[in-house]
Amino acid sequence: MGLFMKYLVLFFLFFATISCKKFDEDMSPMDDNELITSIELHFEELNNGTNEFTVKALDRDGDGIFEYIQPVVLDKNTDYDFEIAAFDDSRSKRINVTEGIEEESDVHLFIFRFLPFSMGTVSNLNTDKNGLAFGSKAKLSTHNISSTKSQGSKFQVLLKHQPPVNGISVKNGDENLGSTDIDLTFDLIIN
Repeated sequence: MGLFMKYLVLFFLFFATISCKKFDEDMSPMDDNELITSIELHFEELNNGTNEFTVKALDRDGDGIFEYIQPVVLDKNTDYDFEIAAFDDSRSKRINVTEGIEEESDVHLFIFRFLPFSMGTVSNLNTDKNGLAFGSKAKLSTHNISSTKSQGSKFQVLLKHQPPVNGISVKNGDENLGSTDIDLTFDLIIN
């Protein structure tokens, strides 16, 4: 084989190697939606700063159906600092999905509500970079409700995904816009 042919073969091998690397990089899977297998709601009582607790919901097989949801047990006529965290436990190392959601807070909105609304209020949601409600942190206040009146009550957690449409931001605080990433309902007990 002549010197020219050797260089030509080496050139094609080099080109094929670079092309394969570029192809592999282009073909890597895109992970637009994070898998969420557990939700943790952290409550800190403001009237008595020593009372902190976490309520969990688990989707063990990652199919979007939470099989285990702890009840939310709150004291009546009490204020709480509240924070939500979402995790992916399907991998060997737990991934805090909340961090990614916070990075994209301008296209996400957490919504929390007492059902019925007479059980309490949600206020002072944290905001995104545009000053609109984001809501991963909030203040909750329970009303002066007897435990018998709170029977059958719920605490609902929603996460709305509100990306721009045709390059125009649609997030404006309206929870009816966008798609729903999380919709969980916890049993609520007020003592």
